[in-house]
Amino acid sequence: MVICGCCTPPRSAGESLALGGAKDGLVLLGPDPSHEQVFAFFGPEFSLWRKKPSAATAVLSDLAKKKLPNIAKTLLRCMQDGRVEVNVYHCSVAITACEKGHKWQLALHLLSLMPEMNVMPNAFSFNAAISACEKGGQWHVALGLLRQMPQATVAADVISYNAAISACEKGGQWEFALMLLSELPQRRLVPNRISFNAAISACEKRGKWLLALQLLSQMSEMRAKPDEISFNAAISACEKGGQWERAVGLLSDMSQMNVHPSKVSYSAAISACSKAREWEVALLLFSQMPTQRIAPDEVTCSAAISACEHGGLWQQALHLLEGIHQLRATPDVVSYNAAISGSRGGPWPTALRLLSGMLQLRLHADEVSFSAAISACESGKQWQLALSLLCHMPKTKVSLEEISFSAAISACEKACQWHMALQLLSDMPGLRLQPCEISFSAAMLACMNCACWQNSLDLLSAASLQHVAPDNFSFSAASPGHQQGPAAPPLPSPDVVLKQKEGYIRLLDEQLKQGQATLDQQRKQQSEYLYQQAQTQKKQVEMQIKQQVQQQEMQLLLQFNQSLMQVQQSASQQKVALEQQAMQLTLEYQHKQTHEDMMAQMKFSQEMQKLQTMATVSGAPGPPGSAGPGPDPRDPRGGSGQYGGSQVSGGSGQYGGSGQY
Repeated sequence: MVICGCCTPPRSAGESLALGGAKDGLVLLGPDPSHEQVFAFFGPEFSLWRKKPSAATAVLSDLAKKKLPNIAKTLLRCMQDGRVEVNVYHCSVAITACEKGHKWQLALHLLSLMPEMNVMPNAFSFNAAISACEKGGQWHVALGLLRQMPQATVAADVISYNAAISACEKGGQWEFALMLLSELPQRRLVPNRISFNAAISACEKRGKWLLALQLLSQMSEMRAKPDEISFNAAISACEKGGQWERAVGLLSDMSQMNVHPSKVSYSAAISACSKAREWEVALLLFSQMPTQRIAPDEVTCSAAISACEHGGLWQQALHLLEGIHQLRATPDVVSYNAAISGSRGGPWPTALRLLSGMLQLRLHADEVSFSAAISACESGKQWQLALSLLCHMPKTKVSLEEISFSAAISACEKACQWHMALQLLSDMPGLRLQPCEISFSAAMLACMNCACWQNSLDLLSAASLQHVAPDNFSFSAASPGHQQGPAAPPLPSPDVVLKQKEGYIRLLDEQLKQGQATLDQQRKQQSEYLYQQAQTQKKQVEMQIKQQVQQQEMQLLLQFNQSLMQVQQSASQQKVALEQQAMQLTLEYQHKQTHEDMMAQMKFSQEMQKLQTMATVSGAPGPPGSAGPGPDPRDPRGGSGQYGGSQVSGGSGQYGGSGQY
């Protein structure tokens, strides 16, 4: 028989949700529906859930998969109102929904509500809450929950510690991560691969390459075989620590331990070699990727482009940049910055073309992008283009930096534009930029090329007042005796020397006043900075105190709920004991009463039998004075026996007419 779709009986809300068919209904409910809406949606299923609690667990699991923690929380309340027993599995799955939905506060709230629901949390409940805090970046709360588990008479397992270590890793707390890892053997727990990977990643984020390598070596001793994640974290730690040889060595160790390297492995190793300016090794590793059947991505190409930059291989850098487009991937800012920096050894239009390509791809060019392009214009003596790029930076919301001004001043110096170089140098303090050694040296060299010795001396004096130490070449540029040219200028007259001396004295006085004013301003700025720093520290301390108070309140709330649960359990046990005692006493009383009734009935029966027996023996009593029946001739006792006529039938006998009966 074929049943059409219209004749099929409709599924209930819980069955549809478990099968994934109530998605439209949940969408209509929204992410945070009211209590009445949830009760109306799931209420028809409560009768089934009372008989089969696992059906409610399946529905809550579906809510966790769909990342709907608010509905899961409201559903627990609706189950209580609908007289559906809420067990530890229901609460734990609801906390898991909070974890997947990145609602760590809601997870803690549900964990604290479990004693009020007469449900004691178990390891699964705490693990889900710790994982929620991990994903929320609340490493200190995760540690607090881990420490509260023994107080709640719940034994922490490896999963609990792994979640706490991962929380410390994401929070950059490598010390706490290693401390938790060392506690596992003390708790008679064996750390697994996840434990070590989280600890190595925590060390990697802080550049603790030596600790990362030690943990990697301990994995084999603890029978936890390192995997791709373990090696990748260790290689990244060596990259951040400047240990390119060890990074390359770990890459080769992966093949020996039957661990296949990935794109992340090669990218980290190539980046380590690039940062150490070992561009030959970096390019060699990049060329080995196809033999390992690993396709480079934009991250790997960016690291190789950086290596080409250090090696001056601007053509190969451009080729790699084009290769990213062939991989149907979009180059990022790092890739373009490395390519622009590498193109400084080539024609300057290439750098401008790359910068224009970034803007066409809607990539946000940063200070490095513009500074590298300005440096390329400097190499090509295109000072107008360099100044144009410098002026274009604020329009693209890129902040001006010292390196950008230094590159523009160097471009003006190579083009003998000393006036523009001095103008750029004088504009830097107005933009709250401190001229550096490169800025002063380029400006002095520009003045020297145009034989402006007085300006060179002024720049040298200004550099000294600003505590900038120019190099030897800057001193040479400021000294008239080191001028370049076929002939030296004639010696000045004594009057000219006297005037120059007086001018230098006035200049020194002015510079002294300016220096004093600068010191006062710096002192004021430093005082303001210290005050701001003190305020910041005060806020941090207040925040820490607030967090500690919240943790203590949470601990007290958990302790109170646990005590309340224990009191309720004790009262329930006493009530059951009293009910059993009362029932026993009632049964004893009923048994005794039944026994007494039976005894009275037996006594009554005995009396009746006795009466019947006596009545049977005596026969029917005659009238008073009448004689009884005669003696039986067959009676051997005769008439004078015990039942003879003189005794039985006579008037004076025991059963005679005048007798008792």
